[in-house]
Amino acid sequence: MKLVIFSPSMVNGGTASLFARVARYWNVVTGGVAEVIDFEDGATVRALRKTVTPFVLRAHKRGMKHRFAEDEMLLISLLSARALGHQLLPSPETRLALWLTHPQDAFKWIPTFQFARTWSPLGQYWYSRCLHPRYFPRLRAAFLTGVSRGGIWSMDESCSAAICTQYALTAPPILVPLITDAAPPTHAVRRAWTPISTETLRIWWVGRLADFKVGPLLALIADVRAILAKGAQVTLTVVGDGESRKPIETAAVEQLGSAVRFLGEIDLTRLDTELLGGADLVCGHGTVTLEAARLSIPSLIVDAFYFRSRAGETRYQWFHETPVTYVGKIIDSRNEFVGKTFEHALTQLAVADVGAACFAHWSSGHEPIAGTARLAELLDADSLTYADLVAAGIDNFDAIGTAAMSFKRWWTAEKY
Repeated sequence: MKLVIFSPSMVNGGTASLFARVARYWNVVTGGVAEVIDFEDGATVRALRKTVTPFVLRAHKRGMKHRFAEDEMLLISLLSARALGHQLLPSPETRLALWLTHPQDAFKWIPTFQFARTWSPLGQYWYSRCLHPRYFPRLRAAFLTGVSRGGIWSMDESCSAAICTQYALTAPPILVPLITDAAPPTHAVRRAWTPISTETLRIWWVGRLADFKVGPLLALIADVRAILAKGAQVTLTVVGDGESRKPIETAAVEQLGSAVRFLGEIDLTRLDTELLGGADLVCGHGTVTLEAARLSIPSLIVDAFYFRSRAGETRYQWFHETPVTYVGKIIDSRNEFVGKTFEHALTQLAVADVGAACFAHWSSGHEPIAGTARLAELLDADSLTYADLVAAGIDNFDAIGTAAMSFKRWWTAEKY
């Protein structure tokens, strides 16, 4: 099997990191050498070069078209797969594996998705059916075909539930949990802390400072402020960047003063070093919870949301108390919060080795060798071809969709 991974990005994002790991451990597990489509100095390429992983680079430039042979297996995120038939030109018999890594990725196939981007999955379903009554059933048929042939995967239950609701799918995608790098050697981790401790608890938030992650971070800042007001010794370090960084940083400094600092975007190698040396607790949504758990650092998951949440309202879940296929979801109201208050979670740091529990949970579902071996089995069984999607009508837009896609493709011609 000739594995080709499409992952062009200059930003050290979650998908680029994931595909770099797939290429790395694909070589370790199967002995095969993956071909990677990325910029000469792209994020996936940089990650692979740091680990001295054998791979073949198919150099990419913005706007460049790529053709794929019938004997190739193309692994791509479901979101990037929107370029199929336009910028990515497979042979009819090219096999495809489309990985859903975000609850909104499937909905973003709707040409006018921007107008309902923040709606609930059920609202997005009705939006698509009403505004695109001809294209919607074709897209639904394409996704059902992909699922039935083993070519559409979901990284967690939240993404799976979203696409099933958005398109009324009668069968869910295959759940393929994300893999991380292997765990480093055993190290000492702080195991006990109470809100009345004289020691300082070093709390870290890691993630993009944009979109649905803004609400959770602002809520965490409010929760940290609340326990500081009660005399607890804590600091907050924020890692990440994005369009909302400036207002978040302003709000954080106003509320927390010298107890907060912002480090901006850092790569995964440095992140490991920083977390091992300075984090007692990591809070976040998505893959960062895995990164902390593999380091045996207590990891708190917070669901993502767009509404405002005041101190004490937000709920958090320990990573080890969630299913293996869960790293958070996007919720629409306070009534959907599940878990415990931030203050309650902190009290548990004094009575349990949360870090060890998080590490054990990571080992059971996200360890790279076992994860890549399963991925290889799924790829071998995957029978989805580009011809299958075309036959289902995946590019057969309605009038509104054709106009919208023509404009978007012109506007974003240099996106990849």
